[in-house]
Amino acid sequence: MPNLLYGDYALEMNAESSGAYQDVYLRENSVYRLHCFMKGRIHMIIRTGDTFYGANFGRSSVVPNTQWRQMQLDFRIEQKGFYEVRLNRDNGGNPSLQNGGVMVHLCTLHRSDQIPSGIGPEKVSPPAKLPRWYPPGIVERGQLFVNPSFEEQRSERTFGWKIDRGYRFRADNALHDYRSLELYSGSRARQKVGLIKGRTYRFRCYMAESCRLSMSVVRLGTRVSESEGERVETIGRGKWGFRQVTFNSIGTQHNFTVEATGSKPCVIDYCSVWRA
Repeated sequence: MPNLLYGDYALEMNAESSGAYQDVYLRENSVYRLHCFMKGRIHMIIRTGDTFYGANFGRSSVVPNTQWRQMQLDFRIEQKGFYEVRLNRDNGGNPSLQNGGVMVHLCTLHRSDQIPSGIGPEKVSPPAKLPRWYPPGIVERGQLFVNPSFEEQRSERTFGWKIDRGYRFRADNALHDYRSLELYSGSRARQKVGLIKGRTYRFRCYMAESCRLSMSVVRLGTRVSESEGERVETIGRGKWGFRQVTFNSIGTQHNFTVEATGSKPCVIDYCSVWRA
């Protein structure tokens, strides 16, 4: 192949959404950089199953005096293990970006303290690592949901939630422990909880940023409470905040639903219900 920056080969991606992946072992409490030279538009993802640890959807820069561009993804790993590195052809809704063909060349993965010169910008920019967050005591002590922060994923019973339509878990933007839940537009998460009839409860979800989120409580087809909107009560932790509804139970089993009803996804964490 002509005009390569190094060696004799590059990977050509001929069909939209085609790509390549590799499983790599990464160390805990470490920052890494994934970097590729490319032509056309691709995206980069670091994940395990449905949990995303970082993604770059097409952000790239020109490599001076060449026909190539470069893109990188700086990400943080908290727990050691194998992670999937995935590269995919992705026109981002603009097919003309791929008119000259799509190629990927000289892809590397380095720990942040071992990045050679010329592999992306000198400054490494992973997501900020904030101090560990704990839910307010009054919420945590009395909360009734199974798996409120979506950490437990060993089985359907221990996960606790039923999710309709598209979603993914986010380790790169979590409030409590290691992951949050991103609901795509039109998706919802549901859980059934037994309450004491006639008591007052509060239903709360934390949100990574303002998005249109519906929170509803239903018993046997009767809507007990509902709140829908974008406004959040801030908690002094970046853009994180919460939405909350207060209601009186009308029986025992109640169904709780959170749904992303706007045009963009909602990233949520630590959803809880407790007696007021």
